[in-house]
Amino acid sequence: MSEVPFWLVWCENGGEPRVKQVSRTIAEREAERLAKLNPGKSFCVLPCVARYTERRVTVEQFDLGDDGIPF
Repeated sequence: MSEVPFWLVWCENGGEPRVKQVSRTIAEREAERLAKLNPGKSFCVLPCVARYTERRVTVEQFDLGDDGIPF
């Protein structure tokens, strides 16, 4: 499944990116806005260049006893 590339705005002095920006221009505007609101902090615009996903699932079955109620 292919997804449109996205960008993140990351603050070097704290916090983690939480919002995917749909374009570089929007990410740059957001970085500028955040920098103006937070003097002395630096904000970087980062492109997503790849995504890795582990798809294996482990299933554990538990014995619920005779009546099927786990408690």
